[in-house]
Amino acid sequence: MVMPVLMVHSRLERRPWRLVWWCRVCGRQSRALCPPELVPTLMEWDRAYGTSLSLREVAEWVSVDLDGLAQAVEDELL
Repeated sequence: MVMPVLMVHSRLERRPWRLVWWCRVCGRQSRALCPPELVPTLMEWDRAYGTSLSLREVAEWVSVDLDGLAQAVEDELL
């Protein structure tokens, strides 16, 4: 069975680049390797409230310097 997966219900993870989502049929987590040429496009689509963060990414955010985070937010908004 083939079902579309909305980007809002998926996330892009690194090392290696892959898309991860929860299957709406079986309820299990699914993943697919992402071809390197699609990574820039998928990163452009990544917006606040647009994709989920993985637990690893949350751990990376927790360790971020607040001044660096403020600068990143400012850069994104400009």
